[in-house]
Amino acid sequence: VTGSFHYEEMVIRRASFLNFNLQAPLAVFVVDMSGLEKYLISEGSRREDHIHKVKSLILGICHHTLLGYPGGAMLQMKSDRIIGLVRAMDENDEKLLREKCREICRQLEKMCQKVRVSIGVGRTYKGVRNIKKSYEETLISLRIGRFLSGSAGVTFFQDLGPYRFLYELKDSESMRSFHQDYLGNLKLYDAQNQTELVKTLICYLKNNGNLRRTAEEMFIHKNSVLYRIKKIEEITGL
Repeated sequence: VTGSFHYEEMVIRRASFLNFNLQAPLAVFVVDMSGLEKYLISEGSRREDHIHKVKSLILGICHHTLLGYPGGAMLQMKSDRIIGLVRAMDENDEKLLREKCREICRQLEKMCQKVRVSIGVGRTYKGVRNIKKSYEETLISLRIGRFLSGSAGVTFFQDLGPYRFLYELKDSESMRSFHQDYLGNLKLYDAQNQTELVKTLICYLKNNGNLRRTAEEMFIHKNSVLYRIKKIEEITGL
């Protein structure tokens, strides 16, 4: 999944010994268990044997849930994550994978009630070298999925729509320039005048432009919100 190998033929041959076809269209998924390490320490009083036992149970649940999945599944546990590699030939495979991911979430949260389980799934690719690409997409899916729906749930990269482009723009020069042109001026005004225009704008957008709800959340009068919004329009030209 990290692409750290030299010879494709060797990797394909090793996988075939385990009855896994690396030449089929494949997708990577990652099961992320937020709070697992804390849970293991609190439940097992730092006992290494207990931690190993719980991690084996977690891996066992994933293996059991994926039993019978067409083409099988390769799983590896790393710290508080499980990395999975599965075949995804068509819409039926994708539909089944969605069901299996949701079931894994349910089972693991039932077992470790204080742990929040998120699963990110990359797109399907053919070719051993492209597995890394799917893996990178799973990590993006996890991060954006948590941002959109909290710390738990299943997020497929292909379902992210425009969010994935926004994410890719995050640290780009064009995004920094855009930020400076608009929010930069607001931040400067706030710093010079001890105002809260940026905070007001965030609250206003979060409440879908509802002046009353924005005023209630910020504990100010509705007219104060209206005045601030007009000031934001004046400064940004938007």
